[in-house]
Amino acid sequence: MRECFLAIQSACRERRHIQAILPAEPVGVLLEGEKQTWILMVNQQGVDFSPDVSGKWQLRLRGKEESLAELLAGEQQLRFQLRLGEVEMTGLYRFQLWFESFVWLCRSYKNSA
Repeated sequence: MRECFLAIQSACRERRHIQAILPAEPVGVLLEGEKQTWILMVNQQGVDFSPDVSGKWQLRLRGKEESLAELLAGEQQLRFQLRLGEVEMTGLYRFQLWFESFVWLCRSYKNSA
């Protein structure tokens, strides 16, 4: 999971088009895996992540670490994971849409050759 967070941080620094959707006020996304729990804080200053989950969150995602890692890497869309029951979500629908767009824009650009 840490590698996924670092990739998201890097994408936010390097890709200007992502900065347009970064919120002015921090948005907390709580990611609860089977063994680990992390909080991802996103705002216009960047992205921070921590295993200290004492912060306020607006969106909570619970599932297997593998499913959460696929979501963070942009390999799976959140709405499909929710539909398949791989991930459970608590929070407002608008945060779901924003987060799905955010991780999609942060995904690694891979050559499909």
